[in-house]
Amino acid sequence: MSRHDFHGEWNYTLHPLAPLDTPHTPDIADVGEDHRAAAYHPALIGMTPDALTCLTPELTSAWNQQLEARRHDRRGGERRHALGGGGVAKLELTDRIVAGLLHLRFSMLSPLVGQLLGVSRITAARAIKHVLPLLERRGRTAMPSGGSGRYTPSAPITC
Repeated sequence: MSRHDFHGEWNYTLHPLAPLDTPHTPDIADVGEDHRAAAYHPALIGMTPDALTCLTPELTSAWNQQLEARRHDRRGGERRHALGGGGVAKLELTDRIVAGLLHLRFSMLSPLVGQLLGVSRITAARAIKHVLPLLERRGRTAMPSGGSGRYTPSAPITC
């Protein structure tokens, strides 16, 4: 602030300040591979990377059948166009399995799962919703009926 000589006491000029360095709040798009790698950590998902690699092919056919059944119900009948149409999936089946395991083990909510996997909370919630029946049919990862409602295995799940 500085005074003008011409008007004396009552006329001031306020000089602009340099912009403050505001901390950057990360956006969903800013999530890097390091967060996704953290989501795959064996301590979080309760499985070794080899066990997860074994589990994914076991659930692939059931996942494809479930996906096609959902689409059939939504369409109200058989496929009208050739394969290959539609959008690109934001999460692969392995990512969806990890989302389901995080939800089962820690009752982790979809915004946090989405943040770890680099997707929106809606995408994470849908992934959890669609993969839970497959994991429960598998038998090894179903939530216990009593207690805290969290799946806490005594040993990591193996293939």
